[in-house]
Amino acid sequence: MILLAGSALHGYSISTRHEVCRPAGRNTALVIWCPSEFELTLLCIYSPAHAILWMGTTSVNWMTTIIVMVVLSSQASVNLKLGL
Repeated sequence: MILLAGSALHGYSISTRHEVCRPAGRNTALVIWCPSEFELTLLCIYSPAHAILWMGTTSVNWMTTIIVMVVLSSQASVNLKLGL
């Protein structure tokens, strides 16, 4: 929403990856990522936050790390379903 408001103020035209970008005059085309359902699900299951958690996993805290990863995936899935 902020992207759309900011682009309207600055004269940008926004298109998805499926459309052809043809800037008219001083307008600049801004291509945004429109992920498929599979890509969104994959991002919920294994996000960059999961990779950071794996880097900090040791033999002492592995159980806590896995619990945090499950909570993180659940929260991302709920946010995806609610459209947040």
